[in-house]
Amino acid sequence: MGLKQYFGFISKRISAFLQRSQLFQHRWIGYLIARAIYVTLLLIPLPGFEPNAQRAFAVFGLAAFSWGTTLLPLPVTAIVILFLLPFSGAISAQETYAYFGNRAVFFILGAFILAL
Repeated sequence: MGLKQYFGFISKRISAFLQRSQLFQHRWIGYLIARAIYVTLLLIPLPGFEPNAQRAFAVFGLAAFSWGTTLLPLPVTAIVILFLLPFSGAISAQETYAYFGNRAVFFILGAFILAL
């Protein structure tokens, strides 16, 4: 490895580290924006929306922002949605988690585990 290649490699690593550190320093702004989106969609009256639909739409707005900006990792965002839907009162906890008790879900999960 030549000296020019070595310094090119080092400069790429330093720039990648600086980009990650800048994103980490300002991540709290993303959290504030996500909360503002959620609260705004809850409080603004939307014509044609029932209260439960408006709560679900607020959760969707939060999820779309989080997925679009990768504020949280995708699996974490999905779990937050699972907890936020019953917490906000959009649908009951039994309805939210009913599909996880389906036999097909556990069959597919078992197949994936065996495939590893």
